[in-house]
Amino acid sequence: MKTLAVVLVLFCANSFAEPLKDFEALVSQCRQSFENRSVVEVDFVERNKNWVKRVWSPMKSTYDVKRTDSLVSPFSAFLELTDSAAFGTAPDALAANDLDVPADGKGIMQIRRLDFAYQDRAWVLTGGRSSIAFRRVAGGPFVPDGYTDLTRDQVLKGTGPIARCFSLGR
Repeated sequence: MKTLAVVLVLFCANSFAEPLKDFEALVSQCRQSFENRSVVEVDFVERNKNWVKRVWSPMKSTYDVKRTDSLVSPFSAFLELTDSAAFGTAPDALAANDLDVPADGKGIMQIRRLDFAYQDRAWVLTGGRSSIAFRRVAGGPFVPDGYTDLTRDQVLKGTGPIARCFSLGR
């Protein structure tokens, strides 16, 4: 009886090891995508009709993998990415480029929670949620400004580092 219990424990531990290792590889790929982006960006924002200089802080991430009772999706996981940037605006690109943008100045923070299911020995993005917050006063707190539920397709059709997180898995 003890041999059967040991075999079952080893089987359960091994059955969790591969999905966990695969998910950690996905998390690593996503982190690398954010680390590879330019820390400073200067872009024209059409909706505001001005130039914006963004200085990105390092992205923070957390994740969790859990066993489920489902035969189709024996594991589920989430990856939460917290991304923030201080910014300044100017009427033209040269002026925007010359802006001194302090890290605690006006800013934007986006938190994306991405949900996954382990199916047919692979992690499948199932959807997620994106929330945004603004720091409207230098040195002040970030104030939440709403959230959007995301479908899998919305995440995969995104641009920037979030899209590159999954470019190998499309």
